[in-house]
Amino acid sequence: LVIGAWSLVIYFLHHSAHAAHATHAAAHSAHATHAVVMTAVIVVAVRTRRGVAVYAALLAALAYNFFFLAPRYTLYLASFASVATVGLFLVAALVCGRLANRLRMQLLLVQTGRRHAEILRALGQRLLSATTNADAVNATATALRDAVDAESVVLVRDEIAYQGPVSGIY
Repeated sequence: LVIGAWSLVIYFLHHSAHAAHATHAAAHSAHATHAVVMTAVIVVAVRTRRGVAVYAALLAALAYNFFFLAPRYTLYLASFASVATVGLFLVAALVCGRLANRLRMQLLLVQTGRRHAEILRALGQRLLSATTNADAVNATATALRDAVDAESVVLVRDEIAYQGPVSGIY
């Protein structure tokens, strides 16, 4: 959907620039077309999974061929230059999509690491303020529950005799 919308916008921009300024404007418009369609692929790659980004790159290459390469309004590639243009566009879109997806994954890892660091900081504060063993066990159970997003139970074993589980479920 994003690729289709971008392609239509660029199509109308390309034709208005082409009608106004013959060759020089058309060359400049072609570079703008490449950039805008590539931007659409990158936006899709940043916001979705790798498979969707590859699909967006393929659709962008087909839309580029359909709207901007001669003969227009067909998927026929009339010359080797057209084949090379679509091929290189597809490769560039796939590479940009891969890099954007990698950046997204790294961002998710950083966010997860930050969340875990915050949980550990909160655990440290709770353990420092704990006055009894039960307070420390409850603080540990709370931190564990927050870390794994699930209910948790901490089992405590006394040195003299086993006294059973101390529940940290809230």
